[in-house]
Amino acid sequence: MSGAAGTGHVFPEGAADCHVHIYGPFDKYPEVPISEYKSPDAPVERLLALWDGLGIARGVIVHARSAGRDGQVTLDALKAHPDRLRGVAVFEDEVTDARLDEMTEAGFRGVR
Repeated sequence: MSGAAGTGHVFPEGAADCHVHIYGPFDKYPEVPISEYKSPDAPVERLLALWDGLGIARGVIVHARSAGRDGQVTLDALKAHPDRLRGVAVFEDEVTDARLDEMTEAGFRGVR
């Protein structure tokens, strides 16, 4: 396992990051401005590369409102990396049962 950010620290095997956000790429998943805050370009691939360098095995993406109301960026990430990711959703009141089933099957385990 790799040392954390060059510090020589080694995370325990199976370590998990319990709260992260992903954003973008913005050409595919446009940002939804909700304040003066500008979200960074931080797609799931960048997150996983960081985790690999730190020795983090898995984690939970907490969907950020500015990453889109439909949750698609997080849904796609969970579908692409089911062995490493789970999610916490944000959705509109009009969410359908079919969409909830899709999200559950993909790995969403909570709602905020």
